[in-house]
Amino acid sequence: MVKKIRELINYLLLNPLFLSSIILCFLFYTGVINSNNKNSFVSLIPISEIKELEGIVVSAPVKSLTNENYYFIDLNVTAVKSKENIYSQGKGIIKLLLKSDFVESLYPNKLNSKSKRNLLIESGLNIKFVVKSLNEDLFLVTDILDSFYEKSLKGRIFYFRALCRLNFKRLLNSWGNAGGLLLALLSGSKEYTDTSLNLSFKRAGLSHILALSGMHLSLFGSLGFFVAKRFSSKKKAYNIKMLLILLFVWFAGFTPSLLRAFIFSIIIYILTALHIKKINDISSLSLCFLIHSAIQPTHIQTPAFMLSYGALFGIITVGSFFKEKLSKIFALKIVANFCDSFGAQICTFPILINLFGEVAPIGVISSLIVSPLLTIFLYTGLIGIIICMIIPFLSPAFNDIIDVIYNIISNFIVYFSSFPLITLRN
Repeated sequence: MVKKIRELINYLLLNPLFLSSIILCFLFYTGVINSNNKNSFVSLIPISEIKELEGIVVSAPVKSLTNENYYFIDLNVTAVKSKENIYSQGKGIIKLLLKSDFVESLYPNKLNSKSKRNLLIESGLNIKFVVKSLNEDLFLVTDILDSFYEKSLKGRIFYFRALCRLNFKRLLNSWGNAGGLLLALLSGSKEYTDTSLNLSFKRAGLSHILALSGMHLSLFGSLGFFVAKRFSSKKKAYNIKMLLILLFVWFAGFTPSLLRAFIFSIIIYILTALHIKKINDISSLSLCFLIHSAIQPTHIQTPAFMLSYGALFGIITVGSFFKEKLSKIFALKIVANFCDSFGAQICTFPILINLFGEVAPIGVISSLIVSPLLTIFLYTGLIGIIICMIIPFLSPAFNDIIDVIYNIISNFIVYFSSFPLITLRN
């Protein structure tokens, strides 16, 4: 075993892509260089004097974790207005805090909304706000003066996407708590996910499942590949798979973990198309890390970024190492999932301790049981969504089916969440 570990270390140290990634990590996480936001907000008017902001929404609304009556969005600013009614151009992306009344006016059941406005706040919306500065990085929205989607092709595409996400929420809302979980897994919107279940996911070591990631991308693409292969050649089916992956990312949005999975998929797709087989998973992951860091440097400091890369690195290295050893004793299908889960947990353990001060060791076991059930849940939900959009009256039947799977999953999650955490506090 020692010899194998030594060989692995020697190989990694001789891999230029991996070495570049390690050096970049060291420079970023030790503070030698800063992951500066290339889209940082600048304006001739001081932030404390800004009364109005005008720009384009560049993120989906995300519900505040500390106060369910508020949402966060990112705005690409184009113009600002001071308290003295002085106008100025603005540039960069700023974070805004909105009351749920503004965001939820068209949502199913309107959640907490009492607003009479019919606002569809999603990426691509041109909007003008009355704001109050909370600090240099955050504004509170007190009123909305104007909003519209452009009449151009780009604007119509954004509006179509916004409508799709809204109707998606309306369909899944009719499926109760099961629909809420499915909505979170497929679009990243957690408004309808049971709050206590969210906490149980974390305590069971399964927080990564609620974060859009490679698992969701892989399941969606694999379903498309399986269907397309029945009607076309393998090459065409693979192209259709990549198209569906692109559509999924476009619909769900570029979260740090999902962007990582998307870049990794593109790298593998290009290498396969060029018949390049010499590059391995470590090199592909390192290349993905370098590209991701270049195009979205602000992601580097986010927990989702660190955990996503840490988990995949653990699967590729630690997980593969134990698979090779244990497959000599047990069938690979039996040990593969355990080794992957163990590798991911080992390499994300220090990250979780550093970020949150606690980690759930039961995650190694809970992932083995919950992940396959969630795969069934996702596939059933995807098939149900497609069929119910064509034949709406079948919606109650699919609701009953996924509700049974949901109850099984939630019972397991609640059970695993009762296991003790490892806590390290200063």
